[in-house]
Amino acid sequence: MLNLVEAKCFLKFILFKDNLLIYLYMICNKLINKLLKNSNYKYYPKEFKDTLDNTNLIQEIAIHNKIDIVNEETTEKIFLASESCLLSPKINWTKDFYDYEDYEALHRFRWLRYKMSAKEKLSKEEIQFSNDVLASWYNYNFIDNKINEQDLAWCSHTISERISNILLYRRLYEEGSNDFIDKLLSENARLLLNKLEIFESGYGNHLINNARSLLTYSIEYKNTELEKFSFKLLKYSLDKFIHNDYSIDYSSHYQLLLLFWLNDIYRISELHDKGIYCNYLSKYITRLKITTLNFYLPATKQFIFIGDISPDYPPAYLLPLIDEDYDQQSECSYEFFYNKL
Repeated sequence: MLNLVEAKCFLKFILFKDNLLIYLYMICNKLINKLLKNSNYKYYPKEFKDTLDNTNLIQEIAIHNKIDIVNEETTEKIFLASESCLLSPKINWTKDFYDYEDYEALHRFRWLRYKMSAKEKLSKEEIQFSNDVLASWYNYNFIDNKINEQDLAWCSHTISERISNILLYRRLYEEGSNDFIDKLLSENARLLLNKLEIFESGYGNHLINNARSLLTYSIEYKNTELEKFSFKLLKYSLDKFIHNDYSIDYSSHYQLLLLFWLNDIYRISELHDKGIYCNYLSKYITRLKITTLNFYLPATKQFIFIGDISPDYPPAYLLPLIDEDYDQQSECSYEFFYNKL
């Protein structure tokens, strides 16, 4: 039913004014780029290309062996974007879903963040299960198969989400104990550097998410050169993305999500005493919080959707960002999670 509604909205969009021609132009460009395997690297600003051409920002971690899985038979039910899935270390990582957003959600590891958010602390069994699933994903992508960059699991936004979510898991539970997680994160970050979402037509909010994952990764791993590059990328992507204290997405949900991304960077920066980043981000966070409240009814705890809706995080997880009195214990909540870092 959801897909039918989306299809109707899409038809209305492409039949409005010149949108059909714009859409056909975009599709043709995508097909050409896919056939020719063109990279959007050529659209990077010169200062970014100069840095990437002359500096190896991420050192390779040499791990070439398959990672042992302790228990392949354990299972856990997780929610993705529109449906639930039975997850286990034996899962088929190319599993078909009715909605491609569910496939991407599986590979974004957002379910891992929800899991950490929902409990005060994961049990030893839950940590082992998570490690086994991560090992399964690592083995499939880095040992058993060659990465297919055209697969949705390797689109830049999915890579960014995957880095951010696994990075926080590592901080809470696995720092220094599983080298393969370091390898997993470094290879994802290395690939993302060459797939930043800068296009001929410009960029959207995804570039800010690219910057979020790279900057938090560089801070956690104390990679100074990558940190400098990522902060420049954040400023480049963010400074022109806020107009009159609103994001130019023209979407209330995406503005709330943007506030979440910036808070992510702020909290990690704060933990590492990166005052320069906190000072830069605080002005945007304060102003965005004020304008995002215009889409929220505190009396009924209702968030008003205007414009596009993100499949990534529901408002229930994000609302503590703008309402300190929001019931944080009823569902997985952003604030409940960060109090544990």
